[in-house]
Amino acid sequence: MRACVLHLSLTVALVPPVVRPPSHVCSGAAYDYCIQSFGCTAEAAGKAERRLLPDIAERLTRTKIDYVCDWLQSSLDLSDAELKRLVTKNPPVLGYRVEAMASTLDWLQDRLDLDAGQLRKILRGGVASVLGLSVENKLAPKLDWLQTSLGLDDAQLKNMVLKLPPLLGMSVEANMAPKLDWLQTRLDLDVAERRKMVLLNPSVLSYSAEGSLEPRLDWLQKRLDLGDAQLRKLVMRYPKLLAYSIEDNMEPKLQWVQTRLDLDEAQLKKLALRTALLSLSVVDNVAPTLDWLQRRLVLDAAQLRKMVLQKPQLLGLSVEDNMAPTLDWLQMRLELDAAQLKKLVVKQPSLLGYSVEDNLAPKLEWLQNYLDLDEGQLRKFVLLLPSVLGSSVEDNLAPKLEWLQKRLDLDDAQLKKLVVKQPSLLSTSIDTLESKLDWLQSRLDLDVGQLRKLILGPAVLSLSVEDNLAPKLDWLQSRLDLDDLGLRKMVLTFSALLTYSVEGNMEPKLCFFQEELGLSPSEMRTSIVSTPASLGYSLKTRYRPRLEVCRAAGVDARLVLSYSSKTDEFFCERVGVPLEALRAAQEDV
Repeated sequence: MRACVLHLSLTVALVPPVVRPPSHVCSGAAYDYCIQSFGCTAEAAGKAERRLLPDIAERLTRTKIDYVCDWLQSSLDLSDAELKRLVTKNPPVLGYRVEAMASTLDWLQDRLDLDAGQLRKILRGGVASVLGLSVENKLAPKLDWLQTSLGLDDAQLKNMVLKLPPLLGMSVEANMAPKLDWLQTRLDLDVAERRKMVLLNPSVLSYSAEGSLEPRLDWLQKRLDLGDAQLRKLVMRYPKLLAYSIEDNMEPKLQWVQTRLDLDEAQLKKLALRTALLSLSVVDNVAPTLDWLQRRLVLDAAQLRKMVLQKPQLLGLSVEDNMAPTLDWLQMRLELDAAQLKKLVVKQPSLLGYSVEDNLAPKLEWLQNYLDLDEGQLRKFVLLLPSVLGSSVEDNLAPKLEWLQKRLDLDDAQLKKLVVKQPSLLSTSIDTLESKLDWLQSRLDLDVGQLRKLILGPAVLSLSVEDNLAPKLDWLQSRLDLDDLGLRKMVLTFSALLTYSVEGNMEPKLCFFQEELGLSPSEMRTSIVSTPASLGYSLKTRYRPRLEVCRAAGVDARLVLSYSSKTDEFFCERVGVPLEALRAAQEDV
């Protein structure tokens, strides 16, 4: 380092004095140094010297400047270029006493627990003027105020200063205190929210309230039709947007996205509230991401819009580093064709953000091994329940499967059958399943074996107790005049009837049996209780065509119900009608 300074001194000795502009009235040591040692232009050197107080500029000597620069360079481990930048940005540093600066650096390093690199970073951040501030009257009370007013621990205070070194030069009374008060009032922040905002974006303290913050907040609120709570939420999530230009950044970006995705105002608002849209570059990120998604998945405009609105975070993902390799891997792993891949991603767009190594690969392997699925079953399972890819194995899937197996006393094959047939069980909470199972078991007075038989049938657990199961069982019991035993027997014999609509299926069939076939209520009841599956056949394609041919042949219409479970060929042979006549009746329906 000494060699470097000696070289600079020799250079000065060999270079003739610089001709100064006549208007320059200072001694010129700083001016000469900037030109001869830093290679500054005459204009830049004059500008630097004019930033010195006249009496300081007159007292400065080359020896003093060499001494200060030598100390700065060695103490802060600065390159020649870094030294030039530090001095030309903060010329008054040339007039500071080295002993005072050293003391200030030691205090600052100790107060914020800085290593040499961090201390250098702060000084390189354009705040070398801090070296001229009094520790007792300026720096110490300023840092104490920041820490106390924001409730910061030592690590948070340190991090804040490293993110925004210029705050060391800001006035508490004239700048930071009124600005924090203004922000807190404007956004109705509590103390914790104010601290969080400043920690996430310390540079907010450098913005003007009247000239920057207020117009941006007012514009955002009006442009996106935000309530006060929504504005606070948006700014708390993305505080850096307070630095963005309205005309050059936010307005053109919102307009572009709104046009590209054909969004109405409400949809644009939803997108802005749920993603860092205003922080993203249209040219470098949003536009190529949307184009790639649309091309890769063959999406029309409506599908692309729906997908982005469902998972706005897609706009911030990298195509090359994340989405492209994830889709390629999924397509290969599950042997998906283009249509299946599209279906999977449209249903679960968040999977584009999942890690293959840490999430998708181990999860699919675990599912396949745990349920003993072949490749086709795994593919079908994932296509039926794409959300399984977002579920945690440890916190969700494993405990749920273990609970189901224990609760219903299932062997491995039965567990596999249940889950493959009803994948949605894995997206239902254990509390909901337990409540539903308890209700069914109590309502129908089932033992564990009967409950297991019922659940292994149709997708009963996907039905709501309040909106479906309870009113349906009450209706069946009342309509067919069943006691509890008869209801249980009927449900266990043909559990699929729990999935049938009363108004659209079962009631019209019962009315048909009575009105068209001439059954009395007791006859109908006897027939249905003995053969509940009669309610599973189509009124349109089975019962009505068969009734038509029976009437045409003068055969007892009740045979329609008696032979409801038989094939068309058997039915026609027993009632003595040509099969062709039944086929014609079926086509006329």
